[in-house]
Amino acid sequence: MIVRKANISEIPAIVSVFVASVEGLTDVLSVQHAAAWISGVLRQSYWQEVLRSHYVAVCYDGDDIVGFVAFSGLGELTMLYVSPSHQRQGIGSRLINHVRQHAIEEGYAHLKIYANVYIHALLIKHGFEKMDDFTRNIKGVDFQLNLYMADLI
Repeated sequence: MIVRKANISEIPAIVSVFVASVEGLTDVLSVQHAAAWISGVLRQSYWQEVLRSHYVAVCYDGDDIVGFVAFSGLGELTMLYVSPSHQRQGIGSRLINHVRQHAIEEGYAHLKIYANVYIHALLIKHGFEKMDDFTRNIKGVDFQLNLYMADLI
């Protein structure tokens, strides 16, 4: 497995991982929740902006992108997704460790992420602490989210 900075030519594969990850949660998400989560982020221009404004890293298994993470200039992990066929194989950990190293090199002292409960155990494993929980409305659908923080130094 290789983790490296993403480039614009990888947007279609990144979108595929994103959609598959969200659709893979249908055992715990309603169809309405999944559709709201996916809507609005399928545009090429959205992902071009993400790659321009964030540090985005991808994880390859052979020739295939199987996960990605996005890190903003505000010390925030804004996205962390792994293809359902590759979950529970350490890819999320590789991506978190990659961004953690990048953040340290950039001089950040903390990382934060707003996330749902599906990655709670992974975040706790990597030293994140749950700080708060709240509801966010996306396209008329309420999502329960938690704020997690981790010290880097």
